[in-house]
Amino acid sequence: MLARFLAAGTALAGCTTPASQPTDSGLQMNDLSILFPLPANDAELAAALGPSAIGVGGPLLPQTLFDEDNDATTIQYGGLHAVAFRLDPCFAHLGPITDRSTCAAQLRVVFQHVSDLGNGDIEADDVGVHAFYSLTNDQFDAAVHDVVAARLANGGDTDLGSLGVHPILHAQGLTGAFGTALTGIITKYAGAANLVKFTSLAGFEAGGGLHNVVPPTSFWSFEGFDIANNATTPMVIPTLPNSVTSMSVAAGNTSPLAVSSSPVTTSNDNIQTLIDSFDLGMATMAAKQSAFDAALRIQNPAADSPNTIDCGSCHLAQFAVQLVGTSVLHFAESGNANAFVADPAIPTTDLTPMTALVQSDGSINLHAFSYRGTGPMINQRVVNETAANLAYLVSQGL
Repeated sequence: MLARFLAAGTALAGCTTPASQPTDSGLQMNDLSILFPLPANDAELAAALGPSAIGVGGPLLPQTLFDEDNDATTIQYGGLHAVAFRLDPCFAHLGPITDRSTCAAQLRVVFQHVSDLGNGDIEADDVGVHAFYSLTNDQFDAAVHDVVAARLANGGDTDLGSLGVHPILHAQGLTGAFGTALTGIITKYAGAANLVKFTSLAGFEAGGGLHNVVPPTSFWSFEGFDIANNATTPMVIPTLPNSVTSMSVAAGNTSPLAVSSSPVTTSNDNIQTLIDSFDLGMATMAAKQSAFDAALRIQNPAADSPNTIDCGSCHLAQFAVQLVGTSVLHFAESGNANAFVADPAIPTTDLTPMTALVQSDGSINLHAFSYRGTGPMINQRVVNETAANLAYLVSQGL
């Protein structure tokens, strides 16, 4: 981790400490992007943080606002539980941060519908709700310090490595001291008063019912809502034609990959050539390389952001890179000018995503930082964003 090399509170831009100096108490990847384990039993499920939990100025996600979502008829508000949260010092910023006063610091909470299917089998449906909370820079810094303090208080004074289910939460369970502290941090800094947006992903079977991990999913919908003055406005999805506020992804085969998005992005970063086997078969090698480069840019937080690319492209970029670009076409990420390059102090092993792009039933996993069934999913975009944020914050001595 970067924390091995840059001491928290003493690290300045361009200044490193010897690798032998113990600095693991400093900021780490797993302090900025925290994935909870799924509840281990019904007691943990009952205790898991839900959208109705009271935070700053009211519920984390008031049901009156959530019910505006078209997917709310199938995503049960009462079944939602927090499975992850992230801290971002400068949401959707492109390139080096030179003036933090212009940044939109945020805390983001990921909710999923989690339920006991019987016999103690607790799984997450193929849905996700992301809630976005605005923070001042001082609040952001305080939240980061609170997370680090909670980790250290619970024995986390060593490097926790790459992103995954948080090791301390895995060891203690959701109702342990660390889980309780994290729940308190979320409700301390997030709530109805600073909720600025929420988005949803819902997966459906071919017949139209909400997907629940057993039959293959063939269809997903994306939409979001901006929030101001306790009212929602449908979020215009970037790069889609006609200012549309919802989009869908449909998947057929995974080998060869046959996926389509609707509407199709108007961005130059268009990966359709790689994700649809028909388009792939018709394309020139130059077009295939162009689509591969586009997928790498979508994964690169210095090149694309949630404000410059649509939801479907962002969630599908890793499929284009991994299942087609590198595996079938044998294109190389290394040395490609479009690929994200992390701070050299971050070990390459800490940049490896935890992905299971294709499920055992042959369907795809579109999640970015959450679960499908019992399998965690952390895609490359999340890893890259976290690494970029970590390097910046440590350079500022946070």
